[in-house]
Amino acid sequence: MDIGRRPIIFDTDIGSDIDDAYALAFILSCHELQLEAVTVVSGDVDARGRIAAKMLHLAGRDDVPVALGVPSDKQVNQAPWAEGFEYEPDPRPAAELIVEEISSLPGEITLVPVGPMSNVAAALQMRPELAEEVAEIVIMGGGVWTGYRRNLEPVPEYNIRADVPAAQALFESGAPIRMAGLEATAALQFERFLQERLAACGLPLPQAMRQLLEVWPSTTPTLFDPMAVAMLIQPEICDYEEICVRVDEEGLTYQCDGEPNVRVGVRPRIHRFFELFMAKLLSGAA
Repeated sequence: MDIGRRPIIFDTDIGSDIDDAYALAFILSCHELQLEAVTVVSGDVDARGRIAAKMLHLAGRDDVPVALGVPSDKQVNQAPWAEGFEYEPDPRPAAELIVEEISSLPGEITLVPVGPMSNVAAALQMRPELAEEVAEIVIMGGGVWTGYRRNLEPVPEYNIRADVPAAQALFESGAPIRMAGLEATAALQFERFLQERLAACGLPLPQAMRQLLEVWPSTTPTLFDPMAVAMLIQPEICDYEEICVRVDEEGLTYQCDGEPNVRVGVRPRIHRFFELFMAKLLSGAA
């Protein structure tokens, strides 16, 4: 582990919405972070693992283990980009890797889940003490006071709704949670001029993102997941409200009475976020 770099495990459903891949590229471009492992969740986890492994290879980080987690029937639309890339997933299931890594270095490793919380809940079920051993869990998920971009009313956010029991288990675990929810992320549209600026860079990860955009079935990404990464290296990129949050049966995250269990990111500095994101990916400073 490099002294001075924050050790993290990145838990992701990379390969469906493209913001997961942007988040991994962001992590790999940040000298402030030490990526200890990638765990994948939901859908065809082998296809997701292959995408993550190919990105790691392009960044010269074949040393980072990729572990497969809880599958589902979710589509992995970016799978063609990594088709044929050979990799060996870690022999441990994702939850087991999370438990072993965090419990071996209590208080040091931050878990960053940006997909459904299935792997996290499985790890907590395997070892409830993990809630005290993890340095922090910084999630992309939920929305207490707002919905998606054109919906000001709170709605069940996808990562929470996709596995409600898992999200409930996380929020009730007692683990220190920081939340990049819709309040902090829904306005982060990655407009075409920024995409083109990044594509003009000859570095491997920006080129990978250009190629992934070609197989992603949309045009303007919202960078939900990279905000969770930005919070790690510039906590002041948002303000925070410390409140008690629970998850209802529909997947809605709501404020409740009780001791605060979450620091919810609010009032994001959007211009600062994009400055940071672009500077890191254009520098390739891993």
